[in-house]
Amino acid sequence: MIHVEWANDSKTAINWHLKNGWTWADFYIAQKQVDAMIDTVPGIVDGIFLPQNPRHLPPNAPINLRNITLQRHPRYGYSFVVGVNTYIMALLNTLARILPNDNIIRFVATEEEAHALVEEIQRQRAPQLQV
Repeated sequence: MIHVEWANDSKTAINWHLKNGWTWADFYIAQKQVDAMIDTVPGIVDGIFLPQNPRHLPPNAPINLRNITLQRHPRYGYSFVVGVNTYIMALLNTLARILPNDNIIRFVATEEEAHALVEEIQRQRAPQLQV
């Protein structure tokens, strides 16, 4: 199961809570929920991925991650992935390099670090949005 919610009051980031046993079907459902959430606000929205088991991805990860990335909302920004192991980092980094888009994945140790980076990036984006 995957639960998504706004990560902050300004609605500039969404927390993705990936519970033990989540599946790719769960992810596709959550992705539709996230797209609908993004449609309710202006600007770019980042994602913070909070896996309950940061050492596990369901089977067939490469093809599903590719499909998910290619279907992401046009105003979806960075993906901050909290606490994953080096295998998952390598897999996600490889995918990010071979896909033809600007999908940016950042790995952080804690949720607090992810929130701090979201705030920093949003401050950097603010002048661009006012042009």
